[in-house]
Amino acid sequence: MKYIDSTIKKYIKDLGAKIPAPGGGSVAAFSAAFAASLLKMACLFTLGKEKYKKSEPRIRKIYARLSVLSERAAFLADEDIRAYRSKDMDKAISVPVEVALLSFELVNLALEVLKNGNKNLSSDALLAGLLADDSFIAALNYAEINLSTLGKNRNKFSAAVSRLNSINKQMRVMRKKLRG
Repeated sequence: MKYIDSTIKKYIKDLGAKIPAPGGGSVAAFSAAFAASLLKMACLFTLGKEKYKKSEPRIRKIYARLSVLSERAAFLADEDIRAYRSKDMDKAISVPVEVALLSFELVNLALEVLKNGNKNLSSDALLAGLLADDSFIAALNYAEINLSTLGKNRNKFSAAVSRLNSINKQMRVMRKKLRG
């Protein structure tokens, strides 16, 4: 089943059921998708406004990138579910690693939209940044937990998880900007 094509009601019901997936990894991915979509909305309410004419070229580029990120994040939610249901531990690590990287990019874009976007949508851009930050933290946590279950095969993903921990240092600075 592809949750991206089902109802939110079905996803929420299954999330609260005694089944291994969907779980937190897909929630992190969907949260990133929600963050990207909120930022897209903020961009759309910025474009065409005289007050934001100077930032319009950059906002257009951000909007285009957000379109890609929102679709990818939603796809990764289903990929996370498939990984757990099929017990594919490689994917159970590679998917949250990608969600974390995507979320890091979203936090950067949220900060940019907060700075240069329509101020009437600053609460939406802020929420997007917070969701993306939480998605990053959750995805990093899932990648680390899943990595610990691999034993000898963990070398394949150790560098990626180490990179995320390094990125997390940058995220702390960005987190302070978001959370005040």
